[in-house]
Amino acid sequence: MIAGTSVVGDHSRNRGKRDVDYRIAFFTNTYLPFISGVSMSVELYQQHLRAAGARVMIYAPVYREESEDSEFVRRIASISDFNHSGFSLPFPISTKPSADFRQEDFDLVHVHHPFLLGELGLQYAREERIPLVFTYHTQYERYTHYVPINEETATRTIINQATEFCNLCDLVIAPTQDIKKQIRGRGVESRIAVLPSGVNMQDYRNAQAWKARETLGISDEQNLLLYVGRLAQEKNMEFIFDAAAKVLEENHSTVFAVAGHGPHEEQLKQRAAELGEAGTRIHFLGTVVGQDLLELYSAADIFLFASKSETQGMVLVEAMAGGTPVVALDADAVRDIVKDEVNGKLLPGEATPDEFAAKLLEVIGSAKRQEKLKTGALESAEAFDMPKLAAQLLRHYRDLKLIPRHRLKREQMNFGLVKNYFSVLWQDLRDTLAPAN
Repeated sequence: MIAGTSVVGDHSRNRGKRDVDYRIAFFTNTYLPFISGVSMSVELYQQHLRAAGARVMIYAPVYREESEDSEFVRRIASISDFNHSGFSLPFPISTKPSADFRQEDFDLVHVHHPFLLGELGLQYAREERIPLVFTYHTQYERYTHYVPINEETATRTIINQATEFCNLCDLVIAPTQDIKKQIRGRGVESRIAVLPSGVNMQDYRNAQAWKARETLGISDEQNLLLYVGRLAQEKNMEFIFDAAAKVLEENHSTVFAVAGHGPHEEQLKQRAAELGEAGTRIHFLGTVVGQDLLELYSAADIFLFASKSETQGMVLVEAMAGGTPVVALDADAVRDIVKDEVNGKLLPGEATPDEFAAKLLEVIGSAKRQEKLKTGALESAEAFDMPKLAAQLLRHYRDLKLIPRHRLKREQMNFGLVKNYFSVLWQDLRDTLAPAN
């Protein structure tokens, strides 16, 4: 049992007059001020759910820059900059939600990770006997290089954990059909709905691209290639950099802007310095947010993407919302967004940096093709407008409210990662000791 929580567990109990239609508790291991696809998705959905009349309370880690609670955010004690990754590692034990759950008549718990604060959210959903929703934001097994244990063991552990957690949920939200198919294949039996993360299209309509180009010191005649995201192994940054460098060397009117931080940043800056004149046309911008980011997307001619670890790739949608076509490697989730010759170019996953660069040069060499892909990008982005997506999410919430209490999932999970880790080790030991046929 969770300290400080009620065991009455009757979701229909009256705690006073309700001033909103839905009360939702979000639990997330990643949130602002840390910039990532997950944190931005959580932020956008909570904004638009509130605009639609819901009340959302967010339980999120403490960051060095942000540790104070606010009206709608409760900060959970965490280890900042865990393993020099930039992430905060929250402790999955906290009494902070207890007072809120005593006072608020929450309709459901929506968690955004299958461990740590996700498990904490699961516990509160069970105590309150309310539905549990989980959004499968990330292919976690692609990030095991950050964990100080054997990578193969870590991969199997996290896949087992995510699958087991999904099966404890009343609804799993997959951002793409590819991810739905993948987790079904791994044994997820819970109901799955496909619902992507989105963007505020209206914000992009007000963006002034000339401001970003002026800041970069480039003219309208110059081609601007753009990458936005972490500068890290899982984003395939070496590939992106190799391809961009080749384009810069062959086309002297092209500039490459890189927005973001990460463990590969210094290495990439060193490589840029070694490129000579071409390297002077690479701009490392650090973290770019808010209106500056919208204007940067709108100013770019092509967005570059080579990651194979995404469940959706929010930056793809953001770039298209700015009217910027995408050149990307084919991968799960990416192909749901990037349509070849419609809103960008989709290369085979095994393409080389030289082949990627050749496609970039092909696109920037044709103003007519650029205009066609720009139009396609804007049209594609409209399907991801946040008011539409928030309305769809509310409909899924309403469906859950119709499920009789006794049909909700009731199983618990505690320290799932630890148990799954030792389960994998035990299986390996059994396989090692098993007699050969």
